[in-house]
Amino acid sequence: MSIRSLIACGIGAVFLWAPIACFSQAYPIKPIRVIIPYPPGGVDNQVRLLTPWLEKYLGQPWIIDYRPGAGGQIGQEFVARSAPDGYTLFGTVCNSWIILPALRKQTPYDPIKDFTPIAMMLESISLIVAHPSFPANNVRELIDYARRNPGKLTYATSGIGGAQHLDAENIKRRAGVDIVHAPFQGFGPMIPALLGGQVPIGFITYSVSKGFLSTGKWKLIGVTNTEPNSKAMAPSGAQFVSDVVPGFEASPQWLGFGGPAGMPRPIVTRLHDAITRALGEPGIIEKYIEERQVNFGKVGIEEFERRVRDDFASVRKSVQDAGIPPQE
Repeated sequence: MSIRSLIACGIGAVFLWAPIACFSQAYPIKPIRVIIPYPPGGVDNQVRLLTPWLEKYLGQPWIIDYRPGAGGQIGQEFVARSAPDGYTLFGTVCNSWIILPALRKQTPYDPIKDFTPIAMMLESISLIVAHPSFPANNVRELIDYARRNPGKLTYATSGIGGAQHLDAENIKRRAGVDIVHAPFQGFGPMIPALLGGQVPIGFITYSVSKGFLSTGKWKLIGVTNTEPNSKAMAPSGAQFVSDVVPGFEASPQWLGFGGPAGMPRPIVTRLHDAITRALGEPGIIEKYIEERQVNFGKVGIEEFERRVRDDFASVRKSVQDAGIPPQE
């Protein structure tokens, strides 16, 4: 290739790159839409906690857009099909991102190829709770009750393909019990059924259930987390499932932000820096401690990318090891 050709190619590359660089430097110039793939009353509470800080740092409104359905699949697919310009993101627990694709026969998106990880927020403490009338008071008593009443006990979760669903299925198979799944479209919709006792037990996060536990409307049966940092945040005196059910390993419980595949790295970095800065604000740190959540404000982009890949592989292996059949 001649010197003239090389110069021409270099100039062409500069002109091609320049609009992208300028666009990234100016970002954001309009409101940012954050898709929540679940109904109000769960994930959105955590996203809204950061919203005032993110709007301050980025200078644009963060608009919450609820797109629930199919265990989070509808909202997740919407983002996967959106333009990777940084104006359509999602805030979600890892349920719809990596667990649903590991559990279902197929999903309309690939959890690794179709998304750009941006930032981790937190990891929740996940509990088993029960209506006060339920006879069991801890994990061991729950399993004993289920063994005496095969097929008669129903448990609620926020939907098929969630971390709580996978945890319950692992408990069923490892403990040899038969309990029936009652999936809801998010934590918000399952709360009335648990309060009314229509479904006696539920798998749910501490942050959602703490008010009901403190007022005696629910009672704590146990904690499913097995990761050391999360176990350290669990309510004192609670019985861990892993201490009763041999070989039990909890599913990932983190919540994070992502976007469509192919987002420019400068935009990803801009968003990541704003989110992690918000996670370091004193008010946010104190709130997480109060709600017994592990703060992931120091996790970098590359580490989050690895976590998404590794956790997806781990969940698929967990599904296979537990013998859980593919879900429709």
